[in-house]
Amino acid sequence: MSFAVLKRGRAGLTLLEILVSLAVLGIGIAAATSYLWRIERQVRLENAKLMQHHLADRIRLALQNPDAIRNSIDLDMSLGNDALRACTDPSRICTSVSPTTQTRFNLYAPGRAPERVAGDLVSYSTEGKLCTPPSRGCHFAAEVWFWGTCATDAAGVPLATCSSPAYLNFRFRIAPLPGARSREVGSYSDYPPKASFDADPTNYALRVRTADIVLRMQQECGADQFVKEIDRNGSVVCECVVPEVDTNGTRTNRRDGFGRPVCGEQRCKARHEIMIGFKDDGTIDCLDERVCSNPTMPAKCPCKIIDLTGTGDCGPGFWMVSIDYGECEATTVGKGGKGATEKVSCSRHVGRCCKLDTQ
Repeated sequence: MSFAVLKRGRAGLTLLEILVSLAVLGIGIAAATSYLWRIERQVRLENAKLMQHHLADRIRLALQNPDAIRNSIDLDMSLGNDALRACTDPSRICTSVSPTTQTRFNLYAPGRAPERVAGDLVSYSTEGKLCTPPSRGCHFAAEVWFWGTCATDAAGVPLATCSSPAYLNFRFRIAPLPGARSREVGSYSDYPPKASFDADPTNYALRVRTADIVLRMQQECGADQFVKEIDRNGSVVCECVVPEVDTNGTRTNRRDGFGRPVCGEQRCKARHEIMIGFKDDGTIDCLDERVCSNPTMPAKCPCKIIDLTGTGDCGPGFWMVSIDYGECEATTVGKGGKGATEKVSCSRHVGRCCKLDTQ
């Protein structure tokens, strides 16, 4: 073997070859990183689009639910919501009765303690959570509008003007916020598509009968009731919040003989009547207080003077309001010193005892 061959075998990789290998490796890593970033970005975009569709379904269902429209009218006093209130109140005039007079308002979800789901300054993240711009990830605004449609004439054409519309029409849009980062928003688009949404002001509109909303507005539960559900006939089903009666500092739940709560504030109607308890149907039982001031008061009177000399207490079902001792004197029993006791005797020992369920 020649010296030149041995020398070439011991030399290994040259610096140039190492640099070329590192460059090729760097190009491969950069290409892989770019590819993975594009995949991650595409997944993020697809998830955001799915969120848009999910949010759109939620808004669409709320707009078709009279209970959600009722919440929007009851819970918000903004100008748009007041205009919506006027269109459901026969005593007021609806000013939005054509697609050219669409009014933006705030939409609330149906049910108890609802949150606002669309309207002024209502924004969402790409995960579908409510957010406040310009926080990171807060990319979408959800807006809703309404207008009324008048009843039709003999030819079936809607009238141009009316005080109370026969239908209420709703539109919504989920659009990227202007201030969202372009790198994160990327190719996010309006939902529904902006071009077709703007081409015709009646595109993508939902229609609800005004009479259904008015009926829902009239089906209010009482102050001590809450809406349990809406039955298949559209009627509200109310459930009573267990009320409490406060009588002289003692609170008791008001229930009927079957243990069901009784709703509504109850008072004795006549001026001189007093509450003496509850009837089996849960309503209060009243009695003329002047009857109880007679020497021979009936057993129904809530309070009476009882001789406590023998028993020492009022008895079951009553509690002692006051006690009166008269002409008491003390005598020493036994001789003075250790073991001596004092005995108190009174000529009068009476108490004012009242029923537990009325005091």
